[in-house]
Amino acid sequence: MIKVKGCLAGYTKYSILRPVSMEAYWADQENGKFDSLYWGTKVRLYISRKFLYDAMVKIYLKSVPDEKIIINEDSIVNLIPSFFQSEVNYYEFYLEKYEHYNTLIKNMGNVRLCCEVSSTLGFYFNDCIASIKIESQFCDPLVEMQIRRNRASNLFGKVRNNSTKNHQGFDYYANQGTNIIAVANSIVDRIVDSEKGDYGKQLVLKLDRCNYYAFYAHLSEITVKVGDIVHKGDIIGKTGITGNAKSMKGADQHLHFECRTSSNLGIGLIGRISPNNVVLTKFYSQDESKPNQSNLGVKKIDNNGNVTLMNIQW
Repeated sequence: MIKVKGCLAGYTKYSILRPVSMEAYWADQENGKFDSLYWGTKVRLYISRKFLYDAMVKIYLKSVPDEKIIINEDSIVNLIPSFFQSEVNYYEFYLEKYEHYNTLIKNMGNVRLCCEVSSTLGFYFNDCIASIKIESQFCDPLVEMQIRRNRASNLFGKVRNNSTKNHQGFDYYANQGTNIIAVANSIVDRIVDSEKGDYGKQLVLKLDRCNYYAFYAHLSEITVKVGDIVHKGDIIGKTGITGNAKSMKGADQHLHFECRTSSNLGIGLIGRISPNNVVLTKFYSQDESKPNQSNLGVKKIDNNGNVTLMNIQW
């Protein structure tokens, strides 16, 4: 849903535009219909969609009808609602439900008027003629996304041994030799080229434009080196059964994937957050309130907001 906000004599008025998915509407000035008393030089669009909270994007108006709107990172503003700032688990709670719109957007072209001035409300809504798709800065680490055996105990957090034991990331099902993918534009920060230890062969990416590290473990092959610049969607290695996954077969073979706030961490959840923060396809327990997550399936939410219940594969 898109809400266009305008101000008149200190009062705030809203107009609701039609729902969209992964899209935002951009407005231009045409024939003086945006009165400077109401709008000044900016139109502000509040953008929200399923599973995301509102973000405010500051848009500069066109000066002539055929001018292309060019927006860079400096002209995009994300506002985090103040009530989130009191949350103890602020980052994890918020970022799991929020898509950052500070992607570089250029040369969007020919976007037409979506609002007009009304003498009573200050404006009223009109159908938009064009829209712009906003691309996420993230992608998935595998082409096919599934939690190992669809079991909630293979998610992140205190999900094992009756909620007493931590799992530090997600286990995504993947046969040995499956390509792994850079989840964002990144620099290769660290590589451990050993089949020993809990994690075996490991790869860490420092993600651009955020303070997160993506950690890939149990690999069989790494095709990049420390210092390499990689782009979202690049193949960077292959899954394997190294480390403590060496005896795993069939449906238990997996990629262990973590989202970290530091590159090199010890045991525990400190410095780690849910991988849902840096991927498109998100997974949750079917019932987070129950202590025994080993007996629960997962809920899969794809990039379009479609929800699928995935029952355990025994």
